[in-house]
Amino acid sequence: MKTSYNILWIDDEPNNTQPDQIDITEFLEEFGIYADIKFVEAPPDGSIHDRIKDNLSNPELDILIVDYHMNGLSGDELVHLIRNTDHVYLPVIFYSSSPEEEIFDAVCTKRLDGVYIANRRFLMDKFKDVVRSLLNKEQTTKQTRGLLMEGVSELDARLNQIFCRHGRNSKTTINQRLLIM
Repeated sequence: MKTSYNILWIDDEPNNTQPDQIDITEFLEEFGIYADIKFVEAPPDGSIHDRIKDNLSNPELDILIVDYHMNGLSGDELVHLIRNTDHVYLPVIFYSSSPEEEIFDAVCTKRLDGVYIANRRFLMDKFKDVVRSLLNKEQTTKQTRGLLMEGVSELDARLNQIFCRHGRNSKTTINQRLLIM
């Protein structure tokens, strides 16, 4: 299981996000995960593109939380910036104080894949749902990997028995035995 989550948060009003950043930190701590939240403030002059590009170069980035309506950068522009990096499948949560339908319509119109949307009031609920889903996928992958390793170990043990019984140079007998199993 991951021991830390690298989160990039982009908003033009950083003071409004402080309570949510604390909630995210506490939520992840319940799973024994450290929340490494990097905040990027969207300046009013629209010069956020370079700041975002620098932060998107982090290969360890796990999730992106973004205010959909910011000066100098729209949500769809941001998704295109992300998808042109190594983060093709990076989960992106867009939120806004606007009704969800407005964000949903914009996302659908621009055909943006792999994004989640939430009203500002329900951002934490959406974040928790997304992270729980990611953690479940990671756990399922580890369980599958464990089952495969168990099967390989069993096969190795059987091959070892065959080699020990028939000597290392008796390939015909070993191949015949493998066909029987």
